[in-house]
Amino acid sequence: MNILKTSLLVAGAAIASAAAAEITTPEFYSENFVKMGQEGDYLTDGWYTYGNGATPSSDMTNYFNADGSGPYYILLNYGSQCIPFSCTNFTPSTAADQWLVTPEIEIPSDNVELSFTAAVYCLRGLWGQGKNPYKVLVSENGGFAKEDFSEVPVLEATVSGSRTQEIATRDVVCPLNGFGGKKVRLAFVSTGEDLGMTGFTNISLGNYAVTLDNKTPKVTEMGKQVTVSVNVGMKTPVACPGFTATLDLDGEKVETYYKKPFGNTGNVLIYQLVKFDPITIDGEKTRHYTVTITPDYEGAPSTVLTGSIGVPTFSYPANVVVEEVTATGCQACPSGTASLQYYTDNYPGNEEGLNKFIGIAIHGFINYYDPMSEGTAEYLLNTMDLNGTTSYPQAMFNRATRGLTPDRRAEFAKQMEAGSYNLVKITGVSTDATEENPWGKTVKVDFEARNAYDADGIDIRAAAVMIENNVTGNDSGYTQTNGFYNRTESYISSNYGDFLLPYMKKYLSGGEWGVEMIPFSKMVYHHVARGIWPSFYGEPMAGAWVKDEARAGTLEFKVPEAIHNLKETEVIVLLIDGESNAIVASDIIPASEYGALSGVANVADSGVSVSRNGNEVTVCAESGEAVVYTPDGIALARVEVKGSARIAVPAGVVIVKVADSDGVQAFKLR
Repeated sequence: MNILKTSLLVAGAAIASAAAAEITTPEFYSENFVKMGQEGDYLTDGWYTYGNGATPSSDMTNYFNADGSGPYYILLNYGSQCIPFSCTNFTPSTAADQWLVTPEIEIPSDNVELSFTAAVYCLRGLWGQGKNPYKVLVSENGGFAKEDFSEVPVLEATVSGSRTQEIATRDVVCPLNGFGGKKVRLAFVSTGEDLGMTGFTNISLGNYAVTLDNKTPKVTEMGKQVTVSVNVGMKTPVACPGFTATLDLDGEKVETYYKKPFGNTGNVLIYQLVKFDPITIDGEKTRHYTVTITPDYEGAPSTVLTGSIGVPTFSYPANVVVEEVTATGCQACPSGTASLQYYTDNYPGNEEGLNKFIGIAIHGFINYYDPMSEGTAEYLLNTMDLNGTTSYPQAMFNRATRGLTPDRRAEFAKQMEAGSYNLVKITGVSTDATEENPWGKTVKVDFEARNAYDADGIDIRAAAVMIENNVTGNDSGYTQTNGFYNRTESYISSNYGDFLLPYMKKYLSGGEWGVEMIPFSKMVYHHVARGIWPSFYGEPMAGAWVKDEARAGTLEFKVPEAIHNLKETEVIVLLIDGESNAIVASDIIPASEYGALSGVANVADSGVSVSRNGNEVTVCAESGEAVVYTPDGIALARVEVKGSARIAVPAGVVIVKVADSDGVQAFKLR
């Protein structure tokens, strides 16, 4: 789930610059629990938890000890977030008194701002719905017994859950004054009864709270005017008449903007849109800018945002990833299955091997268990959250266009024709998996990514997806509910369009699958998502981008247990814009091109790397020999490698075998 970005808390005068549309500032203290959540289910690093000792209700025993002995907070990873959650459902019914206590925090000044995210995990009302109450307390001089704490005033100390939500969050900001020079502990206490599990995360302390939503375009055309524009949200622990914003362009101050007085009451940020005078972009050179925000009160440090405006002179061919949410228990989902097949047939790859359509069917569960949803819970929840609906079927097109059904041809064509400023190409997939024993084995995906303009630190992320085709069921969990079994062709033409009719006929009255419950022995599924790694939001590709220069990357994951047949799988690499979550480039490779499955020897985790840039292959190895072959086995070149070597290769697919002290490793490059 893409929970609202936390307010950033400025703590000192030494401010770090950051990428366009994001900012990094030092804080007195911050904890988002992500690292802890990667290491286990329980809190570490000096955190304490207390509870009321009551017996968790039946559903809660899946998370908390049945005898009420704790742990009283457990770490749950939800999308890009990690949140410590506490129980609020007990047998017999009783109010929660669950304490989440921080380690010691030294407060350097009297006036600071506390920021945190309160959350409720109600699983669509399964564990109750309504306003979950909580309170915040502080203990001076490091005491952590309950009697050492006193309450901090927090307006509206509740977070609401509903029947339609998995999880709800509320960002809270409040002053914490009078503790300068002291060591304190904070306690976040859940006091709800028969409500969703309550949690707290993104806990931060700093001089003031600020969030900068950079609305400045990242790219533009030569000769166009661009406005540097930032929506500034701020809350200070003391009265503040406003802030000053300055703009520097390529190291030269060009403008100062002064914000008129604003209030700072309540526990929310006050927002002001800062718009500087338009800048005319001349030439192809990337322009770099800095925006400095300084609150107008004594001793306030500055917050600095840096960004760049690129001037691309071309774009890459675009393809479209359709991520569809579906389920065997969904009556309308055969229309989604048919839509993905329509795109498969009508948008094949081009001469350069770029697949115009990449389909991913992410299975959830409606009415009963769907075995195909194993291992994709995070993928499912994040997709539904970003799409903003819990209905099935639903789909996103490159995560930029949302919709309830995946049959929006106009949106598909629009994105495909628009082109992209990014390109990704899978250069090789190696694995130690075998057909007989693939599960848990490592898959290593090498790829190259390009950007159409020079840029420093743009937030581009990479993720790998594995899908499986020709999946057939072997038990009743795969039985497909079909809401079209009594429908006619005219119904499809009227409600979906004639284009979908050939793909829907088998589901209609009189068709091969024209029954209300399609037996699991007959139904065949394609594009079935088996997992996304490292996460729905991808792994940042930090560093500068040089115009059209390939940057190599690697993603690794384990073959999931849900896989039926490794030979029916495909690996997809997604490039994701970290600001908008849109997919800006993608590539797909079938199992027939994985190294080990092609009958080519692989050595997992060796020191060898191979990459391609046009008609040149670069081989890196400490010492060894590289041989380049055509796909049918004809040797094209043989080169000794000591450190690295560059080899000229023809267009099209080539196979590079590298022999070194670890053995032989092969790469199939396109």
